[in-house]
Amino acid sequence: SRIQILFENFSRVMLGLPGKAIHTGLSACFTGLLYGYNMGNINSILVQISLETQGDPQNWGLLASDFRREMLVSSAIVLAVVGAICNDPLNRMLGRKRVLQITALLYVIGCGIMVGAGCWQVFCLGRVAVGFAFGCQLATCSPYLAEQMSTAWRGPFNVLNILFLKAGAGIAAILVGFVSRYHGSWRYTVGLGGILALLMFLLLIPAPESCRWLVHQGRTEEGRMVLEQLRGTSKVEDEWELMLEDYHSNDGRHKTSHFRHIKDMLQDRAVKRALILGMLLKIFQQFTGMNVIHYYSTVITSEA
Repeated sequence: SRIQILFENFSRVMLGLPGKAIHTGLSACFTGLLYGYNMGNINSILVQISLETQGDPQNWGLLASDFRREMLVSSAIVLAVVGAICNDPLNRMLGRKRVLQITALLYVIGCGIMVGAGCWQVFCLGRVAVGFAFGCQLATCSPYLAEQMSTAWRGPFNVLNILFLKAGAGIAAILVGFVSRYHGSWRYTVGLGGILALLMFLLLIPAPESCRWLVHQGRTEEGRMVLEQLRGTSKVEDEWELMLEDYHSNDGRHKTSHFRHIKDMLQDRAVKRALILGMLLKIFQQFTGMNVIHYYSTVITSEA
């Protein structure tokens, strides 16, 4: 269409990237936007839900029970861990694009459950669905971007994903601040998260599957075609040869079980060292108490 042609020309002139590559990268970066929006939204609406439902202590009672309030927050975080663990087998079986799309729909369902919740237990059920969804999405987005983008653009698009995350948290906080004076407005801000997830699903429809995943599925012709579309040229011999070499050298490994694959990977000293360093960084981040600010800053401020 004419709009596609204009977008393609604009992207080549302004960024030097094919329109297909930019569209794919931006669609995947919606993962960060959804996670950030979810984090900022639950932080901002906790006090509002507590005040609006104080007349219904049997079904809600958030003001009287810290346990219920913390369950609303932590249920999504716990299931995000489960989603991240399930990420690898799901990606190998379904493909990265399909996992992102399925979890986007799961996010929509979770938001729908929360919007219609009449008690804190049902709200937690919606949080569980949303948590599993963004756990899978966060673990899928980075490898999807790494496999689709050229080496020069992998870093910038991963940084953009983080920027989207911060933008999502900011949008949620500002939006809740504007509409919190209206009774029941928290249901609308939660519902907006579902609309964003649906938009992500729609944006991913024309995006291509990971070319590396296609190659590992034996769909080499399709993988080559996707690579050419993303690079905007048919001269991709060097990158294509490296991809095929990786496929043939790891063919046996990809046929092993998920846990055997992890065991073999940990036998590589370089991989083990990088994994330990990465885990230590995350542990030290948690020791700073950053999650208390991310999820409870509104509650802390209101109770100060």
